[in-house]
Formats: sequence, structure tokens, C-alpha cells
Amino acid sequence: MKKIILFSILITIISCTNKKLPDFVSNHDYKELLKQRTTIEDPVEKFYFYQHLLKVHYLDELKKEKELNGISDNDLIQIIDSSMTIYSIYEINFDKLKLEFNRDSLTRKDILNTNQILDSVANNDIKNLPYLTEELNLGSDSRMFFHVTSENILAIEYELGSTASCSGFYYLIENKKVKYLNDIYSYLKVNEYKLLEKTIKSKLPNYIHPSDRMFPEIKKEKNGNYAVRFLALESDDANCCPSAEVRFETSDFETIVPNSVTIKLLLDTEIMAD
Repeated sequence: MKKIILFSILITIISCTNKKLPDFVSNHDYKELLKQRTTIEDPVEKFYFYQHLLKVHYLDELKKEKELNGISDNDLIQIIDSSMTIYSIYEINFDKLKLEFNRDSLTRKDILNTNQILDSVANNDIKNLPYLTEELNLGSDSRMFFHVTSENILAIEYELGSTASCSGFYYLIENKKVKYLNDIYSYLKVNEYKLLEKTIKSKLPNYIHPSDRMFPEIKKEKNGNYAVRFLALESDDANCCPSAEVRFETSDFETIVPNSVTIKLLLDTEIMAD
């Protein structure tokens, strides 16, 4: 009897954890997806559909970058998925009609209102649908950008509001593969990051962290190393006004080239860190 009960519980758990996702989730053709829009009636499923439509829009944008030729759609989708989880849906329970967000919990009324707005735009101005969906995702006046630098770095950058805050994730493109670099400086090995902090504090005793008002700059040097620049905040600095610019070189984004760290006080001359 106990075995039967345990077996029943196991079947229930399996059935709950293997909910079937809507058919459109596997469709990465933007034009074909648009044709499905009017066939979806469930409000939560429709909201998820618009999220998926935005994802496919991003996929189409990435595929325009010649440096990403040869990167599989699956790899690109994984990159987009990891980027969108910051601001959009990461778990949906279709039975309870509940959405769980990283930042907020959306009510059913919010879902219906959002769908109504997006339906209206889709009916009248389909070209602007991705941008409005993105704005509703990130917040007014906020954008997510994908671009590939000349150094074969894929940058995914977010500007929230009027550049009041910025964040980004970066990938190195090598041999038709993409390597996740986080926000560059956090990808360093722990001991290397601690050494970088110690070096910065030797010149900026009140250093707290990199500024989130500007993205790190990455440039490939003639010697093959990558030069990384970012702005550094001290405890008394306003977020808009960092004290210094920090530069270091790396060959693998995990370690810092010895003696390559320099600190430039923004109102002073550049100095070599010890």
C-alpha cells in the first residue's frame, strides 16, 4: 500500500514538473509567429508569447552581425535567454495564471492591460511592436543593446532611464564559439580580482567599486592582449562623477598581465600602479 502511495506521489511530481510549453516556444521565425498571435486566447500564454516574440526579434538582430556567422541559433538563443532573465519572465505557472519576475510580481490585471496595449500596436504599427515590448519589459526610456565590437566581443548592454544606470554582459567570439565573460572584471579569477582591488586602493584608499554609469571599454592591443578600461568610484563620489579611470591588460580575461594596471585620476595625470 505504501509503495502504491509513493508511486502516485512520484507520478504527480513528474506531471507537475513537466508541464508542456506552448507550441510557439520552439518557433524562431518572426513572421510565422506573428500569424499565430490572434490564435492565442489565454492571457498569460499570450503575455509569454509577446516575450518570446521579443526574443526572436533579438535573434534576428544578432544574426545580422557578420562576426556571429557560424554561431548556432541554439547558442544565440541561450545568450538571449540569459540576458532577458534580468528583466523578464523566468518562471510561469500556467495553471495558476501567475508570473514570477526577478524584480516584480505581475498581477492578472497588469497582464490584461499589457496584452491590450501590445495587441493594439500589433494591429496598427507592427514595426514598432518589438520596441514597445522591450520598453514594457525594461521600463520607460530603457533599452537593451546587442552589438559586436571590432575586438570580437559581443556586448549586451542595458541603459535604464536616461543612462541613470548601466549594466552589461560580454562574450568573447572565438572559433565559432562564444565565451561568457560576465561584466569583464568579475570574470577575473578571485585572487586576481582581489589583487586588482588592492592595487586600486593603494592609489584610491576609498575605492568602492566600478561606476555603473559607463560600460567597460575593451580594446585589443598590438601585442595580442586585451586592454580593459573602467571608471572607479570612491565612497565620497556621486555616481555620475567617478574619481578615476582604471586600465589593465589581460590575455585570457581570467588573469591580469603583471604591471599592466594603471590608474588615471580624472583631474590629474596618469600614474603607474605598483
